[in-house]
Amino acid sequence: MCKYNCKSVNGSEMSFTNGTRLPGKHRLSAAQLMLCVGEIRERLTLVALADPEYYSALEHAASLGTAGGTIYDALIVACAVKIKAETIYTWNRRHFDQLDLPGRIESP
Repeated sequence: MCKYNCKSVNGSEMSFTNGTRLPGKHRLSAAQLMLCVGEIRERLTLVALADPEYYSALEHAASLGTAGGTIYDALIVACAVKIKAETIYTWNRRHFDQLDLPGRIESP
């Protein structure tokens, strides 16, 4: 069980993608987002999947009919499973509800 606050490595990619797509004055520059990603790295333990784990996660997501950006959430679930996380926190419950999720999902 993870006793720390953790974040999947691909979660940083999602933060970058979403931040650079925000509308108008809320959009962040790549430089601003790199500052955010740097702060995340300092505060959270990053969890990465090895190649076999990554492929297995993609295969499992495909078997559930996962499509589009939900694949990123499936990779977050795989990271959570890897560290035996008890709870995943997200503002996007809808995507996670589509996945075969051990443990709890909570919205902050």
